[in-house]
Amino acid sequence: MDPPTDPHEQKAVIFAREICKLLEAAANRHEFDSLILVAPGHFLGLLNSRLGGEAKKRLTMSQTKDLTHASLPDLERYVGELVLD
Repeated sequence: MDPPTDPHEQKAVIFAREICKLLEAAANRHEFDSLILVAPGHFLGLLNSRLGGEAKKRLTMSQTKDLTHASLPDLERYVGELVLD
């Protein structure tokens, strides 16, 4: 018998899978050359474990950071600094 799965975890897994499908499709269409993933630790792990081959080839950086409550200016500044590094 499988142990019960937390509903929040199930939703996170489904969301990570959907994001990875979109990233893989965009990578296959050559819509981006490089990819930077920024997410809270556990979710970043879900993304990294489900990322497809083409998107993974373009992955240049992963950052563990929770930006869910960041303001738009703070988010733009943080991501801008990553891109410029």
